[in-house]
Amino acid sequence: MATVVCRDLAVHHGPVVALDGVDLELAPGAVTALVGPNGAGKTTLIDTIVGFHAPVRGEVRVFGHDPATDRAELASRWSTMPQAGGLPMGLTVLETVRLFAQLAGQGADPVDLVEQVGLTPESGRRWRRLSGGQQQRLSLAVALTGGRDLLVLDEPTAALDGRGVQQLLELVRLRRDAGAAVLLTSHRADEIERLADTVVVLDEGRVRATGTVEELTAVDAIIVELDGAVATDEVEARLGRTVTAGPGRVVVPGTADQAMVPAITGAVLEAGGNITGVRVGRRPLDDVLDELTGATETAS
Repeated sequence: MATVVCRDLAVHHGPVVALDGVDLELAPGAVTALVGPNGAGKTTLIDTIVGFHAPVRGEVRVFGHDPATDRAELASRWSTMPQAGGLPMGLTVLETVRLFAQLAGQGADPVDLVEQVGLTPESGRRWRRLSGGQQQRLSLAVALTGGRDLLVLDEPTAALDGRGVQQLLELVRLRRDAGAAVLLTSHRADEIERLADTVVVLDEGRVRATGTVEELTAVDAIIVELDGAVATDEVEARLGRTVTAGPGRVVVPGTADQAMVPAITGAVLEAGGNITGVRVGRRPLDDVLDELTGATETAS
């Protein structure tokens, strides 16, 4: 049985259509990554799943309940981490986690949670004296005081350094492996590739694609890696075919024919590109996401 089910979900913010006909299912023991450009509706979808918005059409069910009317019954089963922490500024790290652990009533050990998110050295510091990354870690610790069946994280790696990202991903994996359904938003394709069991691409309030990373990137391509940028239109003019460009690369989708490599690299060099490598394989995930949404980023 799915943990979360959305059917034909529509949510409006006044005259603005934030979600329009969204279908979504979250399975227990799986991570679903919700991606799309700014304004795609990702945060609205998350807020609707946790009961902050009521749909104007369709329905959302969490463990079979309406989250807008049955929040009290669901509170013991989910953990949520919004983009903005909104935590009490006057409490220390440990006091904050202890308070929310008591409110959640899940038996979570505050000292252990502070250690899990790497804040033990700062356990006696107040929220307002923490760095942005440390505040984000604290928000995660607070989220983990809640229920263990559904974990909802909105841009959880924002402001985190490399070590913080690694710790967060490991905590998410542990929750998933313990049977939780996990929904998160991310603008980093590398995180999605490493963590997501399913990717849902949202744009302009609609689901554009759903699948595994392997399914979404299944189209073969020749990828030319660059040191710097290159004029894509010049490469296209020389090749006579459409290419896409991302950070440090030019991608020629729809072919794995290695006989084409000399022509492609020649076109890139003639267009002023400094080539550092060439590979043949699946298309990069962020390239696919950009094509699906017509965007240059996948942040919420």
